[in-house]
Amino acid sequence: MKKTISRISAVLLIFAVGITSVMAQPGHRHHRSGYRGDGFIRGVRDVHTVANTAMLGYGIASMDDYTGIRFGYNAASFRTDGFGDISSDVQSGVNIGMVFGWYLGNSPIIIEPGLYYSYKGGKLNGYEPEWDFRTKLKTNMHMFEIPLVFKYEVQYHNAGVCLHPFFGGFLAFGIGGKTKSVEGGYNDSWDTFSDGEGQLGRTDAGMRMGCGLGIDHLFLELAYDCGLVNLASDQYNYFGYNNYDSAIRSNTVSFSIGFNF
Repeated sequence: MKKTISRISAVLLIFAVGITSVMAQPGHRHHRSGYRGDGFIRGVRDVHTVANTAMLGYGIASMDDYTGIRFGYNAASFRTDGFGDISSDVQSGVNIGMVFGWYLGNSPIIIEPGLYYSYKGGKLNGYEPEWDFRTKLKTNMHMFEIPLVFKYEVQYHNAGVCLHPFFGGFLAFGIGGKTKSVEGGYNDSWDTFSDGEGQLGRTDAGMRMGCGLGIDHLFLELAYDCGLVNLASDQYNYFGYNNYDSAIRSNTVSFSIGFNF
């Protein structure tokens, strides 16, 4: 137990040092494009050095470990249970973040935590039996997300190409968002995570699975996040929701591209 706590503390320390290092690196002015990315790249490399040094101390990392940056597209929606006439449509969003990859000794197994900003949400359309009209809700959710996955690396004949199928989980915390409604021809909006009948809880967690493709330093990834937490608050009162057998859960397919250092 103490060893597990120590490793978690090391990961949190790496995040703090990494963010500080990247933000502290000076950029150099370019005469046509504003600022070049030299300072940022040096910051990312510093993060890589700190991460490897820390995890080597715990006997986890090898010299092939990496730090990566990622950005991409989210196709987010909601899964609903215990409702009657209701449907969910996709809400488009973005994701951007940083990951750390540590090989477990000399094995092809990689442990990869990350820190992301992720724009999620969904659109719900349904019938309000109490008022006898249809309601449309469009929900935006700005989330800080911490994924943790285990990857298995499959290399192809030393050609600089590899596959990374993975499985793990994620923890997310809402930092803002808006929900807009159309009810019987009337429009309204409110904060997604504030108190009231149409609000959602800030904390989400669930499973993450998918596969990545690495080509030298370039990395492409397709992932699916399956939320397991009921996001509906106790005051939620749309579409005949009740606290016993109804639930609203997140559902996100994401595609990202990035670079490993």
